Amino acid sequence: MTRPFNILILPERRAAAYLLAAIAFFLVALAGRNPLVWCLPLIILSILIGNYIYVHRAARALRFENERSRLRLFAGEAATVPFAFTNTGRLPIVSAEWTADVLDRDRALGREAGNQGEYRPMFLMGRETSVYPIDVQAVKRGMVRFPELKVRVRDLLGLYTAMLTYGEFVRKEICVYPEPIPFPLPQRLSRMEPGALQDRLSLFEEPTMPRGSRSYREGDPFGTVAWKEAARTGELRTKEFERVLQTRWILAADLSGPQPGHPDEQAAERIFGELAYAMTVAGQKGIETELWLNVRMAGARTHLHVLPGSGPAHMVSVLQMLARLPAAPAVAPPANMYGGIARSAGRGHVLLHFGAWREEAGGLERLLRKKGVPVHRLAGGRELEAV
Repeated sequence: MTRPFNILILPERRAAAYLLAAIAFFLVALAGRNPLVWCLPLIILSILIGNYIYVHRAARALRFENERSRLRLFAGEAATVPFAFTNTGRLPIVSAEWTADVLDRDRALGREAGNQGEYRPMFLMGRETSVYPIDVQAVKRGMVRFPELKVRVRDLLGLYTAMLTYGEFVRKEICVYPEPIPFPLPQRLSRMEPGALQDRLSLFEEPTMPRGSRSYREGDPFGTVAWKEAARTGELRTKEFERVLQTRWILAADLSGPQPGHPDEQAAERIFGELAYAMTVAGQKGIETELWLNVRMAGARTHLHVLPGSGPAHMVSVLQMLARLPAAPAVAPPANMYGGIARSAGRGHVLLHFGAWREEAGGLERLLRKKGVPVHRLAGGRELEAV
């Protein structure tokens, strides 16, 4: 998608000097009546007009290929953001510079506040498209955008400068995910015991489940033999079938800090990292997850709720949502959030609680225990309580 620029042509001091020289030669020609002196102001005026025409045409012929580019990075990773420009005219653009202002409020790239991108040289022949990359290094969680794109086009003599400003939204974005902070997950996130029935879905990993096209009749003793495992170990191995229930991790975090309505920024960043780690583990194991945060949203919503889902797409959407949250989001009392968890949790679900543990969380724990939902209280990077 190409869009033209907003163009403003400004004369330089050198152009004013050329114009004064042309006027001076014109006055000398009038006083001396010398035909040769008449040529000098005409030559100077021709140079001024010719350079103005060149700068104007070169600026009008420049286009920006505003293709969508979204980088997804973790802290410490490096990448490049491509910016493509096209010269639609026949005249070459030999003296130009461009810059893209960086909007990095969270300092995800480690830039100082107000530090904008520097001007980079540009050279384009006629009917040519070139890509100019910007190298970036992710430092911490946050979102980076490029709100404004500027180009300066000059002539070879430096008489005029065309200031080009891109008037559309620059479709470039850098999303830095929270750095996963590992913490010891409970060994078993369910108290379901192995049973005697086979089902399609399982809470446990059983490498000796039957595979292939052979089927056994009910009660056939050979149907319980794990043939491949027995062949590998040289001993008779049998299969274990399980009672199966679709499992779900309910990830809930109370970001409340010492001051009402304000979170502890360092603790919130640690919680975001732990949530990112839990999401990556769940994504690798194919476990369904649901996210609850007591972050005030637009309108009257007192918490952030991500609907249950599984798979890589769901994991990416949650990580991107965590990256978009501000450094110190406004928080609300977790009572409404706990009420939603109590209504949606059911058999086969597991609650992982992060952040502050208060009286409301204790009430939620007692209620979920009656419904058979295990609750794991996680804080400070270690498991404080597992039920």
